Amino acid sequence: MDGRFTPRPALEWGNMSFDLKVDTTEEFAGERSHRSSQISNEHSRATAQAVILINGGAATALLAFLAKDKIDPLILHNVPYCLGLYALGVLFGALMMWTLTIATGEWSLYWMYVSRKDEPKSIEAQQRAERAWFWVKFSFAANILCFAMASAILAALFVNSKPPQTIPNAPASLSATPKASLVLSRARLPQDHPSL
Repeated sequence: MDGRFTPRPALEWGNMSFDLKVDTTEEFAGERSHRSSQISNEHSRATAQAVILINGGAATALLAFLAKDKIDPLILHNVPYCLGLYALGVLFGALMMWTLTIATGEWSLYWMYVSRKDEPKSIEAQQRAERAWFWVKFSFAANILCFAMASAILAALFVNSKPPQTIPNAPASLSATPKASLVLSRARLPQDHPSL
């Protein structure tokens, strides 16, 4: 017995004739598990890349917004918190990819030990893989939470901010420091002024 089931003669229905060759349940389950693992790994990596791009893109757009004139001070004072949350989301996305790599490797070791009938090592590999997979799910949830919190804070700030036309122009950066103000005031004085 080689573990396969083959019917006695070929089945004949009319002019059709074919042989049935059925794999064992274990082989079928192993093949399906292998394919499902490949598909799950590809989708998980695409998801990790997507959440990194979402948070990184949001942070980039926020920095570009800060280059505008006449921004409400309320927004300026709270933007660093939003940038920190977006950066934290990128960090969790990187952690998700790293732990996903570890989980995939540990599951591969698990199936290798199962094929070699090494039960103690297969149990250890399974436990490590399950711990890594927990951090994959945790990182994904934390990533989405960081993005949602930062976006909600920004939305609340924009709702309560002043319109740009009601905000006076900011002073020139050159005249912001005392030294620059002294230079400008001396430049406006007549050439025969006694203080010169």
